[in-house]
Amino acid sequence: IRISALSRGLLLASLALWLGCTAQSSFKTVEFRAPSRPNPVLRPLLEDVDRIGILCITNIEPFRQLDIEKVMARLADGVARGLSNMRGTTVVSQDEIIWHFKGTVLDSGRVYSEDMRTALREEMELDAMVYVELNGLQTRMMPVSPSPYSGALGPNPAMDMNVELQLSLVNLHTGKVWRRSGRQ
Repeated sequence: IRISALSRGLLLASLALWLGCTAQSSFKTVEFRAPSRPNPVLRPLLEDVDRIGILCITNIEPFRQLDIEKVMARLADGVARGLSNMRGTTVVSQDEIIWHFKGTVLDSGRVYSEDMRTALREEMELDAMVYVELNGLQTRMMPVSPSPYSGALGPNPAMDMNVELQLSLVNLHTGKVWRRSGRQ
């Protein structure tokens, strides 16, 4: 029987694949614990916290290319989804806080005030608050965008965006605050 080089290659590849599938595997199952444990620095701030609220705030005005209120709402939803993994903790959404304090301006000057912290603690029975502040935003419209597959430029317009965020965790009972800032 004469076997061509192509047939021989296919036969060897099939044999290697079959042996690879039937041989004992040296792989081990890896388990990941989720949610991850809180940062040790944050642990004292989260002691005795049963209800945590979220507010995403900015003083940036909306403009034509970007609905800043929608961006802040999506950001608040994402943070709430992440915090919902904390066992034994109820997350109070930004929408609920804004509805409760309708008529009150919840800007970065107001949300850190002592009377606002007292209102959040007493009226909404919150133990802690997470504030995400959008302090800076620069956008630039680009006529072409890179393709996620090839890296080549495509004909679709894109937006180049730089944001400056500050994340704060405030324990409403003790007044302790943790902050982290970043620019991307």
